[in-house]
Amino acid sequence: MGVLDEIKSRIDIADLIGREVELRRAGRLYKGVCPFHPDRNPSFFVYPDQWTYHCFGCGAHGSGIDFVMNRRGLSFAEALALLAREAGVELQPARPEAPGQADRILAANQLAAEFYQAMLRQHRPARAYLAGRGLDLPTVQAFGLGYAPADGTALLDRLTAAGFDVDLLVTAGLVVRREGGVVDRLRDRVIFPIRDAGGRVVGFGGRVLKEGDPKYLNTPDTPVFKKGEVLYGLDLARAGIREAGAAVVVEGYFDVITAHQFGFKNVVGTLGTAITPAQARLLKNFCETVILCLDADPAGQAATRRALDLLWRDLADRTVPVFEGGRRARLSFRDGPGLNVRVALVPAGKDPDEAIRQDPELFRRAVADARPVLDFLIELLPQRFDLSLAEGKSAAAREVAPLLQAVPDPVVRGHYVQKLARSLRVAEADLRPLVTGERPRRGPDQPVEAAGVDLDPDRQKEEELLALLFRHPELKALADDLSPDHFGREKTRILFIAWRQAEDGSWVAALPPELADYYRELADRPLHGDEPERAIESFRDRLRLLEAARLRRALELRDLAIAEAEAAGDIEGAMRLLQAGEELARERQRILGLKTTG
Repeated sequence: MGVLDEIKSRIDIADLIGREVELRRAGRLYKGVCPFHPDRNPSFFVYPDQWTYHCFGCGAHGSGIDFVMNRRGLSFAEALALLAREAGVELQPARPEAPGQADRILAANQLAAEFYQAMLRQHRPARAYLAGRGLDLPTVQAFGLGYAPADGTALLDRLTAAGFDVDLLVTAGLVVRREGGVVDRLRDRVIFPIRDAGGRVVGFGGRVLKEGDPKYLNTPDTPVFKKGEVLYGLDLARAGIREAGAAVVVEGYFDVITAHQFGFKNVVGTLGTAITPAQARLLKNFCETVILCLDADPAGQAATRRALDLLWRDLADRTVPVFEGGRRARLSFRDGPGLNVRVALVPAGKDPDEAIRQDPELFRRAVADARPVLDFLIELLPQRFDLSLAEGKSAAAREVAPLLQAVPDPVVRGHYVQKLARSLRVAEADLRPLVTGERPRRGPDQPVEAAGVDLDPDRQKEEELLALLFRHPELKALADDLSPDHFGREKTRILFIAWRQAEDGSWVAALPPELADYYRELADRPLHGDEPERAIESFRDRLRLLEAARLRRALELRDLAIAEAEAAGDIEGAMRLLQAGEELARERQRILGLKTTG
């Protein structure tokens, strides 16, 4: 998981904006008086699931980062740093790795793991805590659990005595620099060594013994450790995964450890975050089926959905996800066999650790009864949308349609179209244009679309425009008409903001590593219309399409807000929103060269 996704997962945008704007709930959304213009009727909406806000009065729109930038007058880098500090996420600008550095860090990590294990043998309260969690000695030893002393430099002293340089230990995330000097990062905590699939110690997690904040603290990203690229317990679960033909994915350290102690040897953990594409690719080396196992209560189901949404969104950058094979949801990649992704729900209010200790057979049944991911997402729609309203049905259909579009087998796709139609209580024929991408037949009074115009420009157009700007610095003088709102994807939006605020070429080096890599990918990408004599024309053509997409997204947000207002019985508010969108619709039609109605 990248820095931006880490921040979004840890900071609730409604809480963030609610510190400056009095918000009240409007269904699944929040609304209040806009802080960016004089606003008598609440026209400012916050969309927690999308981590965005939108004002239907002045058009202000953006993410949590945009809100902080605009309200506090900060640059992108300053706003990102502020939110990263609040979220407890460490920013590490992209920088080259010194030769041999990784091997030295791995050696330091191994010695640190042995030190922590020795400290556990000497610390009775830590051993008592682990025993209280139900862990026996063989399990503690198998996972290499340890204890970090409260002494602020115990590990530092041990490693520097062994010849390790302090700068290397800082880079490894084992120690941190403070105003008073250098101290151990993890202190007075139970330690969980994090090992890669080959058993090498690449990082550590630590849990406080008593009350404290944060309860869990992990090694930051280092040259040998990226949180979203490692699965906890995989080194011990490899054989069990191959034998079972499936991996069960949970979130926490104790979920994994308890599962293994009770004989579930194919369980791995995501280190407390949603599963990432890199973790999915890692698992496909060992199995064909991945079962996401999370809490069955509403919060747990929301976490499951966020995990699936994130996995799907990030995979779309590098892979072609599809579903095939009967009723089994299959997530495939360009470069190899796919993964059957299923969802298992443990009893409501319990995490896997508690469920297993209470009744191992109940957990076993939950895994055996795991639902294919498409079935799960469709069955979740009534809890997320008001399907008694036309707008709610439309929003639900548009959320699932991109997943169904990726199903290559027409029989399987037809099965899920039928299932979605039954859930929404609409005709299958009404869903097929969304799923197939085909346009419905036009009636005589319907507007005719301009030839060759893409009404729903995807990320490719955003990336093409950015690539054009990166390769032609002279276009910056024309970019005044371009705003962050023209970028619907978080990565392209943030990259544009950083580029626009840059004063020299050093801005790329200050980006988080995943964004720096993304910049280089776009800057090197072959591009139609890149010739110097065509650059200005290409820029204006792409800007026109992105402006149409911006207006389309604003209308979609309006429709969602209308649905929530009607569900709450706020007919007057729904009518205001309807009127607010009329000018947006007319402007979009004008840009695309469509006939206006009414």
